[in-house]
Amino acid sequence: DRKLDTKDALEKWLADYSEISAVVSEEFGWRYIRMNGKTDDETLKKAFEDFVQNIQPHLQTISDQLDKKLLGCEVIDQIGPQYAVYLRDKHKDVEIFRPANIPLFTELETAQQEFGALSSQQMIEHEGSSLTMNQAGKYLEKPDRAIRKTIYEKMGHRRLEDTESLDDLMDKLIKM
Repeated sequence: DRKLDTKDALEKWLADYSEISAVVSEEFGWRYIRMNGKTDDETLKKAFEDFVQNIQPHLQTISDQLDKKLLGCEVIDQIGPQYAVYLRDKHKDVEIFRPANIPLFTELETAQQEFGALSSQQMIEHEGSSLTMNQAGKYLEKPDRAIRKTIYEKMGHRRLEDTESLDDLMDKLIKM
């Protein structure tokens, strides 16, 4: 509700907008990291899903309103050229924003989370150790061809176990 009638007021508003955007992005990031760090913890999964389904949709609408307020500000041409790229991006954001797309973005984010959950559960056994696919991938850089071949084949066989689930998810994403 602040008035943006001076250059100083606009620059303060932009700094505050940037700060709140950073806080929101960080919260989203931490929820994602926590959920993927402990894929068997339903509380963390629900916290992430709550953000995606109940917070993010409102933030998209609010961001559009704030972007329009910024671009409609009478003193916008008084701020320096350091804002040129930022303002160009805000013009594009306003141009392409459609409220009807908000539920679609929510569905897409939820589907990405499903993919992440499936991927994070993929493990292989090697020399008595359980390895995530990322950990196993390091063995693909070893100079020993036999080790690389063994790991590559184990990773491929493990991925094949999830073929049906991943295909269903991809079909869902294509329809979206």
